Formats: sequence, structure tokens, C-alpha cells
Amino acid sequence: MTEYRMFYHVTPESNLESIFEKGLMPTIGERSAQCESMPLVFLFNSLEDCETALANWLGEEFEDIYERLAVLEVTLPDSFPLITTVEWESASGTVISPNQIQIHHYE
Repeated sequence: MTEYRMFYHVTPESNLESIFEKGLMPTIGERSAQCESMPLVFLFNSLEDCETALANWLGEEFEDIYERLAVLEVTLPDSFPLITTVEWESASGTVISPNQIQIHHYE
């Protein structure tokens, strides 16, 4: 039996159409270009970790965005290839399919 785990991803609302069409695509985004060298999708390991980041550093990163942020719940099988970056975050170099993603809430 396959075991699943939930992760969380934050994105501006304007990205949702593409995400629900193509999935979460590994990229080097404008916010991570200065510190990332490979395309990845970053995921918080828990909703608490996501909310803590939004209340602190991640919220500051999105201060220049004048639209709602969507907190996405991402359900992945334990066998899905992930890189542990720090204790509160994982990353994927693999596309995450739209059928593994749903909106948890908006900020």
C-alpha cells in the first residue's frame, strides 16, 4: 500500500491557472535566482512551517506582490523523489502533477 505525505507550496494567485494545467514545474524563480543553481519546486514540510514562513521571511519576499497568495496542499507518495534542503523544507526537481495539488487557502 502506498503511503502519502502532505506538503505546502505558496504562489501568487495569478500562477494557479498554469499550475492546474501543467503542475508545479521546477524552475529557478526570480526570488531564488541569487541563491539557487538548479531548477526546483520548494515545499514546506508542514502547514505550521508554511504559516511561520509567511509570517516572517516569505511574507517579506511577497511584499511587492499586489494579489492574493494561494497556499497549495501537495499530496505526494513517499516514493516521490525529494531533496531535503532544511528541516522545514523539501524540494523537487521533478514536475508535480496537477492531480496532486489543491488549494488549501488564500492569504
